[in-house]
Amino acid sequence: MKISIITPSYNQEKYLERTILSVWKQEGDFELEHIVIDGGSKDQSIDILLKYDHLYKSSLFPVKCKNFNFSWESRPDKGQDDALNKGFALSTGEILGWLNSDDMFFNHMSLQTVCHAFMDHDSSLIVGNVSMIDEYDKNIDTPILINSLDNSNFQKTIKDIGKICIIAQPSCFFKRAVWEDLGIDHYYYCLDWSLWINAYRAGYRFYKIDDYLSCMRQHSEAKTVIAGMNKYNEVLSLYRNNHVWCFNRFYCYAFFLLLALTKIPVMGKQFNSVMAAAKKIRNTLINRYKCY
Repeated sequence: MKISIITPSYNQEKYLERTILSVWKQEGDFELEHIVIDGGSKDQSIDILLKYDHLYKSSLFPVKCKNFNFSWESRPDKGQDDALNKGFALSTGEILGWLNSDDMFFNHMSLQTVCHAFMDHDSSLIVGNVSMIDEYDKNIDTPILINSLDNSNFQKTIKDIGKICIIAQPSCFFKRAVWEDLGIDHYYYCLDWSLWINAYRAGYRFYKIDDYLSCMRQHSEAKTVIAGMNKYNEVLSLYRNNHVWCFNRFYCYAFFLLLALTKIPVMGKQFNSVMAAAKKIRNTLINRYKCY
């Protein structure tokens, strides 16, 4: 089995090397292909890529899988969706996945676990658990819905994928046919969620395994952290495009309004605390009561 991992990257010198190492240190009886699509970074990302390109071409890195290939390019693109579609088009693996340049695989056996899951289960997409980490790679103790679901409960919940994105992107892997059929839609924040919706509606089978596969990093410069109103606009657009009405859509309308109010100088501080409280309530409703 051959796995292709695509890493879209732009100005991520702080985390890029850790991401690369988490891919290159994977162990198992599979072939591995790693493709980095850089969007023309202005920081030290290119120096890091040149360093690992040299290590790869000179066979100085101790590979622990059956076969390993590395390639990269750096040029301006139209965004993450464009970078991913480029990378997947260049790839040759039977199994595809992407690891953003600030995330990591959970351990050195993550991809071996993915291989076994595809061999053991008749499925087009394998979904695993995720760990949240901070900028120093330390675990962030936070409840995550996907981690609490076994496959039986996941199959019941995936029916609501149009209402809530329960799947952690770096912990989901899919057969090549899924991308060839659906591609990556032109979204900035919701491109992964859109793919899961389209895959489910197209009849592709998902299977949830109770293994941690990746670590998603929360840091002050992460696009989902600094998203603000743009993210809520895009989420609402996704709901409109898919004709979905649900509690989560109303949450988004409410947060969009609260964000607008926080920009009013006199009211900003007051509504910041209101928004923080509202998010806690929403997370409780989602994680404990499945109210989405």
